Amino acid sequence: WDAAGDAWREMARRRPRSEKHPDYMTDAQVAALWAHAADCYGHSEYLNEEVVNCLRTAVKYAEDDVDMRAKLADALIEADRKDAAENELVRILEIDAEHIPSLLSLAALRASQWGNDPITPFRQVLALEPTNREARDGLAEYYLRQAEYLDRTESILSRLPNKLIKKTNPMIKHLQEALEAVPNHPALLMELGTQYRALGAKKEA
Repeated sequence: WDAAGDAWREMARRRPRSEKHPDYMTDAQVAALWAHAADCYGHSEYLNEEVVNCLRTAVKYAEDDVDMRAKLADALIEADRKDAAENELVRILEIDAEHIPSLLSLAALRASQWGNDPITPFRQVLALEPTNREARDGLAEYYLRQAEYLDRTESILSRLPNKLIKKTNPMIKHLQEALEAVPNHPALLMELGTQYRALGAKKEA
């Protein structure tokens, strides 16, 4: 595979530059050659950087090719270059704001990093495809992770009347807001029921 990658790259480098040459290649064809090289290097666990370099070159010849840019973003994520990957995903969405694979990749990338906002891209996907399972599950999981950081004051709230629980408990409120964003998601419903049960609100549970 490494030798094949080298061969594709050498072919791209040695291509005729003159448009009058019978073997002249268009920008799209040159981009395809670099993409072939990247695909070959992708079979090696030691050549992630070569994959990135080849795809960066391919993108130079196909700037508006969102699929090519998406491959570059995936390669950057694989190489643990998350900031560069996010920048590339943002560029894709500037070209095509409704490119769902890139929205999902951006959301997943942000969800894996502290302090970033994956909610917006997840919601953008759901606005385009309300039943998109990856977006629904990803958004629900993020809301559940947020819930882990909320202060739980169960010992105090358990003594409140049930009618006050909804307004007082931050965990309950958070989960209800999450269900507005991801209606009827079973993981969120299960957690909300568990919270109500812990507070002794059997009817709500």
